[in-house]
Amino acid sequence: AKRRSTMADAPAPDLVTAGAGISGPAAAVPSKRKRDPLEDDGTPDRSPADFITPVIAISREEKRRLPIASVFRVDVVKIVHNWQRPWLPSEQHGSSGSGFAVKFNHKASGTARMGVVTNAHVVKDGAVIKLIRLDSTKKYTATVLCSAVDIDLALLEVEDPGFWKNVEPIQLGNVLPELFTDVMVVGFPRGGRQVCMTKGVVSRVTSKGFAVDHFPSPAQLAIQIDAAINPGNSGGPALYSPKEHAKPVCLGVATQKETGLSTDNIGFLVPAGTVRRFLQDVGEHGDFRGVPSPGFLWTPLENVVLRKRHSLDPDTNEGVLVTGIQTYAEGSVATDLHKGDVIVEIDGAAVLSEGDVFISRDGTAAKPGQIDPAGAAFGTAYQVKLDVLFSERRDGEQVKLKVLRRVDNKDGVGALAHPLDVGTTVLRRPASRWRWEPQVTDGGCSVNGEPREVTVIKVQREAHRNPTDAADAEPDAGAAAAAAAPARYRYDVLEEEKGLVYEQVSETELLPWKPWPTGIIERQMVELDVTIRRLPVMQSVRQHQPGASLSYLMFGGLVFINEIWVPFSSSKSGRVKYPKIIFQPRIQENDQLVTLAAIYQHDCNFGYKQTRVGGRVLRVNGKHIKNLSQLQQVVSGVTDGFLEVVTENGKVVLDVAECRGAAAELLRICNMRAAHSSDLA
Repeated sequence: AKRRSTMADAPAPDLVTAGAGISGPAAAVPSKRKRDPLEDDGTPDRSPADFITPVIAISREEKRRLPIASVFRVDVVKIVHNWQRPWLPSEQHGSSGSGFAVKFNHKASGTARMGVVTNAHVVKDGAVIKLIRLDSTKKYTATVLCSAVDIDLALLEVEDPGFWKNVEPIQLGNVLPELFTDVMVVGFPRGGRQVCMTKGVVSRVTSKGFAVDHFPSPAQLAIQIDAAINPGNSGGPALYSPKEHAKPVCLGVATQKETGLSTDNIGFLVPAGTVRRFLQDVGEHGDFRGVPSPGFLWTPLENVVLRKRHSLDPDTNEGVLVTGIQTYAEGSVATDLHKGDVIVEIDGAAVLSEGDVFISRDGTAAKPGQIDPAGAAFGTAYQVKLDVLFSERRDGEQVKLKVLRRVDNKDGVGALAHPLDVGTTVLRRPASRWRWEPQVTDGGCSVNGEPREVTVIKVQREAHRNPTDAADAEPDAGAAAAAAAPARYRYDVLEEEKGLVYEQVSETELLPWKPWPTGIIERQMVELDVTIRRLPVMQSVRQHQPGASLSYLMFGGLVFINEIWVPFSSSKSGRVKYPKIIFQPRIQENDQLVTLAAIYQHDCNFGYKQTRVGGRVLRVNGKHIKNLSQLQQVVSGVTDGFLEVVTENGKVVLDVAECRGAAAELLRICNMRAAHSSDLA
């Protein structure tokens, strides 16, 4: 009797409940037999538990309609590269995730093709990828058709036709969900080999970045749910059942969850709209074209004094200040905005002073008349960062902006009377990205600066020459024409702030100096029609192919590499951080961003700390470095004296003869066979 009582007190193992809200003897009675999740033989279940309404339950009809046969387990064998020691053999380890079947239009073949969507971090560094169907133990080989690290999505293809037998693609949702929408996460998390389903609701629609390994990316739409997401769920679909669809559709792709000690039930999905744009890009171009960027940096305008300074009503709550224009966004929004503009409206949506906008369920800007407190609270309008209105667009789409622009812009005030006297203070135009190295802000983005104050230290009149044939034939006439032409001057100027001398500055590069205004900045409303452009930095990120060798060069214990997205660990936080150089633009196709990856201590370089590691190599012995091959040529051409390496993080000077004498010992210390990779001659 005691044994029967103990068993009666245990909960029924096959009841589909959340484990709460059921009590008493009725909840303790087990059903007659286990039932298959997909079984429907018409036999009524006579268990007393059927007469109890569980907190979270799955109806028999919902079980039958779930497209779980289109969800697969993704087993991956990964090759993890040692970025600081690229000459060493790579390590292998296994991992697993989830994926689901989709159909996309393949433009090159003119047909609709089947593929498997998963997360980019699931297949990252994957050397062998296997897919397992729910109804089979056979492992099918898959290849990566496209991997987009900036949105954490990847598309796999399987050539074996047997894999696609009786597999239907899962449809993608068309609009953002309302809050409290029931959602079912399907996947293969840890703890078993069978498919796992967890149920919850949509908690919030917000904006965040999905980039793999904390790679910087613009804010994008994200769906927050409270259904359990665990390791192995990544890449699986989150399903819901809208009234207009006969079967459940994909609301988003499970990708992340909060793991802090003070948080519970916070998981995130890549929305179905982002997945659809990803598939469109892959179908049309064979690759993901990148995430559109706003092309500018901004700061909130919440401070009352700051709002007064920029001619804004301190009692209102709109507008952000443009603090920089990203140089890599040439041809995008950045070309039409000026530093110092105040953006007050994007596509008719008011921009709040903290940088937020409201969007509707279709992802477009919500007009002020469409927003009410109830709608914002219950999911008919969502408050997100303004970057979303750019990142959720496709290449070539138009965006309308309303900005408040300074009426008196010091970039074009008056004209200078040449020649200028030595000692005159003037303004020098912002440096061109094609000629000068871009400035780098604290946020890591390259921006064009404002005109800078400089002082004239030397004046030189340009020599004139009439290029016409008549002038060449008649020297006197040419001399007379040159004398009659307006005089032009070049100047040497000193920038006192940095103590840098710029020689031979043309008079067209100089502007009149004007005292900085101390009062309210007068502004006028300007409307702009701008064209969305992709973010080039993401297009230039190169996913390393497993089995391929990495390029490197070692000299004097300094190891140089050309991978612009190499992660460098932070000793304080333990998180992965990336060098600022990832935002630098490429001017030519063969340009590489060479970085100093490591310094292996030896007598020839003793005293240089690891703080110099991670920065872009700017110059070596005065020559600008464009790629790793050029760096090798420069180093090989120096036979004696000193080698001066200038990076973003400092300067390193080496004795060439001492380093060459220690070459063999350095190879032994670094466990290298050669001082450079095989692709460098």
